[in-house]
Amino acid sequence: MSRYSRLTPFTPAEQRVYSIAMLNFFGPMFNAEHREALGLPETPGVVTPLSILDFLKTIGTDGTPALHLSNCICLLAKQLELAGFLERVGGSDYYAIYSNRFELTNKQRLGTLFLGRALGLPFIADQAQRILVHVVGTGADDRKLGGTGIQISTTEILTCAHVVEDMQVDEVLTVNGHETRVQKTVPHPSEDVAIIYLAAPAPPPLADMAFRPARLLEDVLICGFPPIPYAAEARATYHRGEIAALSVPTCSNVKVDLFTAVARPGNSGGPLLTPEGHIVGIVTQRLEAQVGKNEVPNAPFFAAVPAERVREAVRELSGGETTLPWEDYQ
Repeated sequence: MSRYSRLTPFTPAEQRVYSIAMLNFFGPMFNAEHREALGLPETPGVVTPLSILDFLKTIGTDGTPALHLSNCICLLAKQLELAGFLERVGGSDYYAIYSNRFELTNKQRLGTLFLGRALGLPFIADQAQRILVHVVGTGADDRKLGGTGIQISTTEILTCAHVVEDMQVDEVLTVNGHETRVQKTVPHPSEDVAIIYLAAPAPPPLADMAFRPARLLEDVLICGFPPIPYAAEARATYHRGEIAALSVPTCSNVKVDLFTAVARPGNSGGPLLTPEGHIVGIVTQRLEAQVGKNEVPNAPFFAAVPAERVREAVRELSGGETTLPWEDYQ
């Protein structure tokens, strides 16, 4: 006989669906509607908070609460509470009573990346697949090379200048699950930033994707396509770290942010994502000193083009026609 209660953790897709359902359920806007549907008493003009058990009834069948999901739902509610999305005003377990009074920015309202604050970087990694592009091509010695890009519009991919300069980008790239022809690549003359223009529109990227400046010691997730030895095909890889330094001037007359996640060849052009899904820079290079034959090398620093520099470079490359999606907290 199989177990009644579900103990298997929710998938990222299930987390997303049930999180949004709970935020709507416990919000004040539809409180009266939910109470009427549940047969609960109402007081006109008064918002009376609902419980987890009430929510389980709404996702059950024929008025029977979905108690088999109670473990997963209670855990999800606690994650949303810790992130500040829900406020517990009484009770516990099934009978925990919640209200919802948080605010989102205009950009966050366009999607669900904000849930990463509650669900963590694994959720952001799952969502990032919608914007990651494997930029592949051929080097001067006919070797297949690769880097990473970020889809910023239906016809534009953001990447590093050295990615497109070190190889002839393939005529066709897979963007958001669709094969799309490349029209041209345009690298910036001084910043390690480039735009790959597509000949035809690809499916749109995440509507709530937004760039913003990095903050010292904040958590970040790097995503990209470094070659995996002995792997039969390319796969996106993910590594978490934190911002180690901001706006470091280099001998190349550019400023970079430093991060602690390990970036490998092939990560170049990939995003630095925060737990809320903001992009705070793109992976550019590693900084390491040259050492003599008998010297022990120091661990390298990993650098990113800061989001502010990326925004300015994109504006210059496009002649002002492309505006990088930006979080202005409005």
